[in-house]
Amino acid sequence: MSVLLLLACSGSVSEIQTPPAPRPSLLLITLDTTRADALGAYGHSGASTPNFDAMADAGVRFDRAYATVPLTTPSHASMLTGLYPTRHGIHNNGDAILKEEVETLAERLDGEGYRSAASVSAFVTTAMWNLDQGFDAYFDDVRRSKGSRWEYERPADEVVDDLESWLPSGEDPFFAWAHFYDAHGPYEDRDDFQLATPYDEEIAFVDVQIGRLIESAKAQAGPGGLAVILVADHGEAFGEHDENGHGLFLYDTTMRIPFVIVPPQALSTGVVVDQAVSNVDVMPTALGLLGLSSPADLDGRDLSGAVSGSLAPRGPVYLESELAAQRFGFHPELAIADQGMKLFDTPSMRLYDLALDPRELTDVSADQPETVARLHAFREQVWAARESGEAAAMSPELMEQLAALGYVGGSTVTVDLESAPDVKDMGEVIRAVEAARLLLEKGEHALAVQAFERILVDHPSLGEVLTGLARAQMALGDHAAAEATYRRAIELQPSSTVLRSNLAQALASQGRLQEGYDLMASIHEQVPGDELARAGMLKMAIDLDQHQAAADMGLAWLKENPEQRTTQAFTGIALVHLGRNAQAKPLLQASLSDGLPRQLVHLALARVAQTEKDLAAARSHYEAELAWFPKNRAVRRELAGLCMSSKDWVCARDNYALLAEESPKGPPNALRLMWAQALFNLEEYAQARAVLDPALESQGPDILLLHANLLAKEGKREEGKKVFEQAQALKIKEVEAAKKAMKDKAPDSPAPASPPTP
Repeated sequence: MSVLLLLACSGSVSEIQTPPAPRPSLLLITLDTTRADALGAYGHSGASTPNFDAMADAGVRFDRAYATVPLTTPSHASMLTGLYPTRHGIHNNGDAILKEEVETLAERLDGEGYRSAASVSAFVTTAMWNLDQGFDAYFDDVRRSKGSRWEYERPADEVVDDLESWLPSGEDPFFAWAHFYDAHGPYEDRDDFQLATPYDEEIAFVDVQIGRLIESAKAQAGPGGLAVILVADHGEAFGEHDENGHGLFLYDTTMRIPFVIVPPQALSTGVVVDQAVSNVDVMPTALGLLGLSSPADLDGRDLSGAVSGSLAPRGPVYLESELAAQRFGFHPELAIADQGMKLFDTPSMRLYDLALDPRELTDVSADQPETVARLHAFREQVWAARESGEAAAMSPELMEQLAALGYVGGSTVTVDLESAPDVKDMGEVIRAVEAARLLLEKGEHALAVQAFERILVDHPSLGEVLTGLARAQMALGDHAAAEATYRRAIELQPSSTVLRSNLAQALASQGRLQEGYDLMASIHEQVPGDELARAGMLKMAIDLDQHQAAADMGLAWLKENPEQRTTQAFTGIALVHLGRNAQAKPLLQASLSDGLPRQLVHLALARVAQTEKDLAAARSHYEAELAWFPKNRAVRRELAGLCMSSKDWVCARDNYALLAEESPKGPPNALRLMWAQALFNLEEYAQARAVLDPALESQGPDILLLHANLLAKEGKREEGKKVFEQAQALKIKEVEAAKKAMKDKAPDSPAPASPPTP
C-alpha cells in the first residue's frame, strides 16, 4: 500500500492512504451450440465474426478449450460454479436442478458488492434450473417460439435489450451474463447475411449483438473498466462420426469450443494458449480477472495468468456425457484431454493425438500405454467425487414431461459399467433407434411401433426403445399393449417412479382408475412426499369423482409444503368441482407462477371466471388452456359455446370448424348444428347449408328449426313454414318425454364408490 508522509503544523507525521483502485466490472457471454472452428479467429474463413475476432486480438484466446458436457444446462452449471458435473450433480438437460448449497459466481460476487443480472435465451437456462442463484435480476422470458417448452427460445437482440435496460451507471461494479441460443437448431432465416450455411448466419447475427452489448457495457463500466469472458457451452456435429447435433459423443466437433478472455485493460497484441482448458475454468478465471481469490476446492483453474504470460500448466480436463446410459443403458461417454492428447475412457478405449489427427480417426492407445494410464487415473480421481455430487431432485412435472416429449429418454436400466457396451460401437442400433424416434415425433405411430419392436428382437433391454414403444402404443389407443410394455420396462428397473407412474396412466386410460390410484399410492408410500406420486393420486381421485377426498389430501399436503405447484393445481381443480371457488382461485393462480403447462388449470379458472360473470377472463383462460393443450376437444367445445353466448360468431365458427376437422368419424350432428348456427348468424348462408344438410336425416327439432330459417333465407318461405311447424311439434314431444322420464325416475340413487384415502 502506498502512503504519503506529511509534516503537520504540530511537527507530527501523519499518514494519508491513497484511495483503492476502482474495481472492474465483468461481462460473461455464453454461446450455445457454437463450435470453435465456426469463428474467424479460430480459422473459419467463411465466418462473419468481426466483434469476436476483435476480442481475440485484445485478449487471450484458448485454442484447445473443451466443454464439460455437450448439453446446455450441465455445461452452464459447470461454468457458473467451477465444478464438474460429478460434484454439482447435473448431468443432462432436465435431470436435476442446481443445489442451493453450491456457490455460484453471482453469489461470490454478490458478497463482494457487485450488482448482477443475467439475460438468457432458452428454456434450458431459465431460473427453473436454479442457475439464477445470486443474481439481482434474471431475464428469462423465452416464450417466443411455438412447440413444447423445450423448444422455447428468443433471439440475441432481445437478450441484449434486457441487459441494456438493466446496466447500472456509476462507479459500483457490476456482473452481467448474456446467453445466446441462436446457433442452436432449428435456424432462423437471416436475410442480412449471405453466408455458406444458416449456422454461419446465426453466429454472424449473434456477433453483431455481441458488439452492441460490449459497447453498452463498456460505457457503463466506470473507471475500473470491463473484463469480458466469451465461451461456448458445447459445439455441434454435422454428420461427423455419425452424429448430427450434440449430446451423445465427446468428439471435438461437439466438445472443442471458443474461449476468450479480455482483461479490463485490453492487450495490444492477442495471446494464444494451446494447452487444454475447460469451461469449468470460467468461475475461477473470472474472479482472477477481477483481482479476487477463488475457493480452494474448485475443479476449475484460474486462467487469468495468461494475460501476463504467467499461466502455469493447467493439467488434464474431464469431459462426460451420460446420455448413452440414460437413453440406451450403454456405458456413459467419458474422456480426458491433456495438451494435445485425448483419451476416451470407455470399454473400447481410444487415445487420439489431436495435433497429428484432429479428426480423431486413428487410435494410438497401444503405442502410449503410459499416457493412457495417467489419463485414466485422473478420470478415476474425478469420479471419486461422485458420491458427494447428488443433485437436487427435478420437479416431478418436468420428469413427466421429459418422458412424454422424449427430450431425453428417461433412464430405465441401471448401467453395469463392467458389461455395458461402448456407445461408439453401437452405431447401427443408435441409427435404428433414431429412425424410430423420428417416426414417433412425426406422429406415424403404427410405423413407430413396428420399428421399436424390430429393435427389441435383438436388444430387448433398451430402456428408450421400451418407453418409445409404450408411448406409440398409447398414442394409438392400445392401452393394454402399452401397459404390457411398461411392465417389461419396470422389470428392468422396479424402483423407477417415472415408469410406474406411466403404467398408472396406462391403467387409468383403460378405465382402471382405482388400480392406477393404488399404484400411485404405492409410489408415495415408497417415497413419502414425492410430488409426482401425489399429483397422480390427486388426478385419479378427481377422475374417480372423489373431489372431497382429493381436496382433503391436497390441502393437507400443502400445509407441509405450500409451494408445491402441481399439488396446488389439482387441489384447486378439486375445489372447483366442490363449488369452493374462492378457496380454489388463489391456488390455481399460484400453480401457474412457474410457467409450466398443467392440464385443466386454465379450464378450472375459466369456470371460476364464468361464475363471476367475467366472460372476458373466462375466454382468456380457455384460449390459454388450448395454447398449451390444443387437442383438448372438451375445452375447445366450451370455448366455442362461450363465444356463442357472447355473440362472437367468428370465434364460435372458427372453433366449431376446428372441432369438425378433428372429428375422426366426421362431425356429429350436434356439432354440425352449432357450427351451422354460427355461420347463419354471420349471414354465411351457403356455408351454413353445406354444414347442416348432412344432419337433416336425424330430424332433430333444433336442426329442423335452423333448416326452416335457412329455407326462408333461400326464398323458400312456404317450405320453411312447414318445416318450422314440424320442428315445433317435435319439440313439444321431446319436452313431454323428458317430464315423464323425470317422474318415472327411481327415488334412490346408488351410493358412490368409497373415496380413496390419503
